[in-house]
Amino acid sequence: MKKLGLGLGIFLGLAIVIWLVKREVVTSSMPTGSVSEQTEDIQETALSAILTISGKKWSPFFLKVDQKDPAPHFIQRLTAQGLIVKPASQSLLKKGLRVDAKADKTVILFTIDKVIWSDSKSAYVGCNYYSSNLLMTACGYSVKWEGRKWRVQNFVNCISR
Repeated sequence: MKKLGLGLGIFLGLAIVIWLVKREVVTSSMPTGSVSEQTEDIQETALSAILTISGKKWSPFFLKVDQKDPAPHFIQRLTAQGLIVKPASQSLLKKGLRVDAKADKTVILFTIDKVIWSDSKSAYVGCNYYSSNLLMTACGYSVKWEGRKWRVQNFVNCISR
């Protein structure tokens, strides 16, 4: 009888360990954080992709997210990666050129559109960049949650000059 009890105890112990491991795998493969945090992760992924496509190091550049200045914490998040980012409102159009309002030098403006969710693990977002006042690259990005981060799956309708 003791062998049966010991065997049952070991079996239940192993079953609990297996359940915990499976649970960790499932939960770690799901996006974490609030919808707004996930939206910012997706926006950052799209911005990173368009910075890669442009093939240049823009420093500083100006940013508009969903038709307005990005939140200060989003700018800080990008700055922590070594990017020099300023809100779009600190630039202006002057004689058809986008310039830094303080330095009066021509600048680059990046825009990130509203994130459109397909489901909890995939979304679409547009991202563009302008030199002076001319659209240089416009791209839509299909992004998907893979493992522990958002990744660009496809470039959709990319236009580049």
